Amino acid sequence: MKGFRFEDFVHKKTLIKGEVGSGKTALTRSLIEGATSTFGARRAEITVIDMAPGKTMSGCKAVGGSLELEGEKAIPGITYMWAVLIPPRLRGQSREEVLRLAAENAGKIDIMLKRYLIQPTEVLFMNDLTMYLHAGKFEKLSKAVNSADTFVGNAYEGSYINDDFGSGITERETELLHEIEKITDRIITL
Repeated sequence: MKGFRFEDFVHKKTLIKGEVGSGKTALTRSLIEGATSTFGARRAEITVIDMAPGKTMSGCKAVGGSLELEGEKAIPGITYMWAVLIPPRLRGQSREEVLRLAAENAGKIDIMLKRYLIQPTEVLFMNDLTMYLHAGKFEKLSKAVNSADTFVGNAYEGSYINDDFGSGITERETELLHEIEKITDRIITL
């Protein structure tokens, strides 16, 4: 995306947030590509944790979408972690199902965070970290963010997706997103 260069993010903790379709994932991917150019042969110092579910239609909008850095779009040399996650507010049909899906997602993300914390890298990218805020442990997420010298993460913040069947995950997501903001140096709202 125009106007942003990875070099301006080095040695900082950055949060990119915005509504559905605002360009959070596109900006994150652009910064990852910039990081791989900057780091060159040191690409092993870059980790990407992709928490985004696959694209799901909600009304007339496509919601979510991973960075898709596997297969032919893979970037050699970086550590790319992803799991199949299900968006609880879009797929859940009851309070119990929303909570179950959020917990299952948190369990899968916990595995990726644990793997990262065993061997942290200099640069850490997180796509759609709000998926973990639904039911994950904030302390573990905070520890991962603080383990990187350079962190760039994106998160949903908006009103397009807010029906959580009374499960409380939307409120938890909002509260913990504010906590993430407190440990970042820079916030970009798209």
